[in-house]
Amino acid sequence: MRTLRQDGKVLAECAIWTSKGTKVADVAWVSLELFRKLKGKTEASIAPEVCVEVLSFNNSDVEMKEKRKLYFERGAKEVWICGEYGNISFYNPKRKISKSAMFRDFPTKIEI
Repeated sequence: MRTLRQDGKVLAECAIWTSKGTKVADVAWVSLELFRKLKGKTEASIAPEVCVEVLSFNNSDVEMKEKRKLYFERGAKEVWICGEYGNISFYNPKRKISKSAMFRDFPTKIEI
């Protein structure tokens, strides 16, 4: 992410305030404009533009669907879900998409 766009910052373990309490995106990308608003806050009141979840054995499909919904409610533009074999699913607020619109050159699979 960092090499594909220089107009934002990559955040690890980004806490986001939602209607169902604080949720933590494993990785997030936030524009410099939004970063200035969020800098120094314990949790983001506005979701970063891209929120990424890396699935673990403890995560369920229902949990990920709920997190996507909550991130979009707080203003996320895309949510990415990285599965156990490195496959990435991309979502915008309306549906699953084939690739990221914000990071067009980002791969759909991470080699692990």
